Formats: sequence, structure tokens, C-alpha cells
Amino acid sequence: LLPSMYCRTEACRVHTRYRRSGSSTGKDINFNGSKVVRGLPRDTLIVGFGTGEAKGVAVEDIVCMGEETNAVVDTSLWNGKDGIPPGCMHMHFLAATDLSEE
Repeated sequence: LLPSMYCRTEACRVHTRYRRSGSSTGKDINFNGSKVVRGLPRDTLIVGFGTGEAKGVAVEDIVCMGEETNAVVDTSLWNGKDGIPPGCMHMHFLAATDLSEE
């Protein structure tokens, strides 16, 4: 879950926001991973967290994590396959267009 640039709530504005159009590798996808067809509606997801919720769209991008993130991931995912730099992987995530204040 990443807040997107389209999210205007205070809960989003206090974080660095993701801009898919600013990524050379980002792709708009539907919930099942299929490519979004221009001109057709795309899937919107709502995820509940305790008393709050996040609403957004699915995105695929290459995400890189360095040692400073304290990420614990199977090292076979970090091997730089398919032209992706070591420490990076293809990831599907929710780009939040609305985060509740709770």
C-alpha cells in the first residue's frame, strides 16, 4: 500500500506519495494482474484496517529495497534476474487514492 499523488487526504499528504506516471516501469493493472484497457473502467479496491480504510487502484512496478529498510526477504528474490538490479523485484500494490483519517 502506497499513497498516490491522487490522494488528497491529510493521511496521504504526510507521506511521500507514489506517482505512477513518474516511473518508467510502472503499469496500471487490474486486481487480477491483467493490463488496464484504455477507455474501460479499471478495478477499484477498498481495504479495511481496524477502524480505517484505504481505497485505490492496483499498480505493478519494480520496487527496490536497500539495507536501510530492514527488509527481510528470501534472497532468491534479490538476485538481479531478468535485468532487474539486485535488491529489486516486480511488485503489485495498492496505490491509495483515499486514506481515512482513522
